[in-house]
Amino acid sequence: MRYAFLLILLQACAAGVPSPATPNTDLFPPGARLVARRPPPPQLGEARHLGDFWVGTLVRDDGRFDAIAVLDAERHTPRWRHTLEGPATSLTWAVASRDVLVVQIRTAAASYLLGLDARSGAVRWREDDDTSAALMVEGILVTDGNGKLLGRRATDGAVMWMQETFVTTMAAGGPWLVTGHDEDIAVIDPRRGETRHRLPIAAPNHQAQLAIEDSTLYVSLWGEGIRMVAASLSTGAILWQSPVLDTPLYVGEPAPGHRHVFACTLSNVILGWDKRTGARTYTRGVPSCNDLAAHPGPPEELSMSAPSDTQRLHFPVALGASGASGASRVSVTRPVLIEGTVTNTRGQRVADVDVAIGISTVRSDARGHYRATLDFPGTVCAQAQSSKAYSRLTCIEPTPERPSTLDLLLERPPPSIDPE
Repeated sequence: MRYAFLLILLQACAAGVPSPATPNTDLFPPGARLVARRPPPPQLGEARHLGDFWVGTLVRDDGRFDAIAVLDAERHTPRWRHTLEGPATSLTWAVASRDVLVVQIRTAAASYLLGLDARSGAVRWREDDDTSAALMVEGILVTDGNGKLLGRRATDGAVMWMQETFVTTMAAGGPWLVTGHDEDIAVIDPRRGETRHRLPIAAPNHQAQLAIEDSTLYVSLWGEGIRMVAASLSTGAILWQSPVLDTPLYVGEPAPGHRHVFACTLSNVILGWDKRTGARTYTRGVPSCNDLAAHPGPPEELSMSAPSDTQRLHFPVALGASGASGASRVSVTRPVLIEGTVTNTRGQRVADVDVAIGISTVRSDARGHYRATLDFPGTVCAQAQSSKAYSRLTCIEPTPERPSTLDLLLERPPPSIDPE
């Protein structure tokens, strides 16, 4: 068997936007529904949704802009506009407190921060600075850029504190500010800039994504496998660490739900962990999981961006389910190296594979062969990827009998699979 570290990327390919009233169940999980949402105002460029308003740029014919505007979130009616001191090229970020809207403006020659009154658009302060990201915490504007983490008072832009550090990610929630670094994760007092705790979670060969719920920090890590970690922001104690899921795939930001925390992989597989123990209890392939969010329950429910900008896909979470139809037992809940053949629902060979990602059940047939079934909604595409190139993409169209399965016909049981 050839172990060339190939990767099967499994993704569902939607061939059109389903009607909001009748979601396409071949593409969406059971119980799914499409919920209308208002898209960004068409007159705004680089639009950001902040609370009860949209902020964005008023773009000129040459692609630059010389004004920013704030519109009501529901009606898209103008609240105010602010004309800049000259043409600009980018609105890097926008954050807001109850009283102040702060934006980063880039021009051809410079970059600056602009603090505007949230109600009237009047200029409160302006500072030359070039930053890459910002958060608003307890009335403090926290910016990251050029090896500096800076805390400014949002009302007047005054610098309250500074740390010289390189930040890989950061998050805020309630009174908490959390920053990720190559070696660890820091919990920082946003008003003083003092480090309260350092959590030995991150590692040089891992990337971290953060989410805060009440006084709990959830960290999704990927690099040499995927794992989820929960920590107390009050004490700095690690509450639990999930077992490592052995895959090189990227995993997105944690989405805390009612009793579980979720995250999505690059191959559009949603993973769920019990918030009390860290045990992984949910695996589900979906057409896409951009902007994944978990909603307070009960019942547990997830939502994500739908194919249309005017809709979000909502569906209930069947905990402990893999999405497999008629499977009596889930035997594999992590990627495994295998050698076999992908067949369609008529038993025709369509591709050879070396690695499978997803949930599998395995049964032995009368001839002593093993068949592993990976279930994903919709049309399933399999693509072998080496370190240098992609192979030809193979897609299997769904049929009424078996609308969403990949069958891997194996000459022997693959590693880590316990045949039924």
